[in-house]
Amino acid sequence: MTAQRINPPEPVSVYLDPDQPLRRLPPRPELVRPEKFMAQFEDRALFYDIFRAGDGKRVFMLGPIELNLGRYYSRLRVTGHPSGKTVRFKRAPYVKASLLGWVTLPPQDTELSFQFAGQHFRVPIAVNHAELFENQRVAFTINQNNELRWIADWAEFYVKEHGATAAVIYDNRSDLYSVADVENALAAVSGLKKYMVVPWDHPFGATDPAWRGKARDWARFAQPVLYTQFMHRFAWRAVSIVNADIDELVISSKRRSIFEAVENARFGLIKFPFKLVENITDTRPAEARHRDYLACERGFVINPRALRKWAMAPARLWLRGLPVLPVNHNVLHAISGNTTSDEFVNYHFKAITSGWRSKRNSGDLATNALKRETASRFDAGLHLQDPLLVATMGETFGKSASPAQPDSKAAQ
Repeated sequence: MTAQRINPPEPVSVYLDPDQPLRRLPPRPELVRPEKFMAQFEDRALFYDIFRAGDGKRVFMLGPIELNLGRYYSRLRVTGHPSGKTVRFKRAPYVKASLLGWVTLPPQDTELSFQFAGQHFRVPIAVNHAELFENQRVAFTINQNNELRWIADWAEFYVKEHGATAAVIYDNRSDLYSVADVENALAAVSGLKKYMVVPWDHPFGATDPAWRGKARDWARFAQPVLYTQFMHRFAWRAVSIVNADIDELVISSKRRSIFEAVENARFGLIKFPFKLVENITDTRPAEARHRDYLACERGFVINPRALRKWAMAPARLWLRGLPVLPVNHNVLHAISGNTTSDEFVNYHFKAITSGWRSKRNSGDLATNALKRETASRFDAGLHLQDPLLVATMGETFGKSASPAQPDSKAAQ
């Protein structure tokens, strides 16, 4: 059966007037930043999308963080049309890089208007399309310029290993191929019932060389918002959802489906840690795929709280009174028992990368990130084949061992 291609509805985006001087500014704007950082800095967007929630009551308004525009957002009042009702804009606090907010307007309102720093906006309220993935098990991610064969393998893995029925990819300005090419890659995946490729045409953002440590990522605006936009506008009625990048394959030590597991989880949410798969293979880099990388660092200790990804069953989520807001490595306002799974591990493949995040960065973080693309030689004292990874790749893709380790006894 041919998979159904879903044409993504247009977002409702709002931008500051380009003829007016007001702009979003970085913290400490007097500091000198490289041109490539400023080229990736979103200075005009107020909201990336405005749409009706699945319950028909709230209207979500999602965008980049406020920064110097905070005083205007804090006193923002929104009027619904045709009701004429004016309400206060509410936002989720303490969300890194994102403005995740909402207003409560009558269901009959199809437009809204507001004043922002003297600029007037009146825009439609986008329709909710949660029916698109109703009763589906959905794998979704963001992409830019990853190899099309990697994208197809990623979708095939989640279909074969976990029983995914749908795949959604937000394509962030790929310039090596078109959205249609990504759609064709997904259309060829056997067993997939639905797929959607969303053109996400916002600057991803770069690390800030003027700041230290993890705080340098503060300007990556475009990615965190899409998780909430996807779930609340398109997938609220999905049976279950897994969040994993193209270079990430989630595997259960019991070889269970992550979808089945989260659908039966007490709180409807499972968080899982990551394990690095080294860039070691004898396959030519131009031909390499997930299945060609089976070596991990010997003695690698999984940190149960570091860079966790998640899977959820929306209908089973236990909430803390506010709307659930998923982001990269967390699901805000959802109860999870504050635990990380010891059964599911997110295998993160160093070599399955186009380097698109790192190449957009600035400073030494870019140099460190690009090490992902540097191949290593197998060293039995440092590396070993991961038995679970070997078995899973063999059963999923028909590969039983890595050519990078011809003497398997050496790693025992």
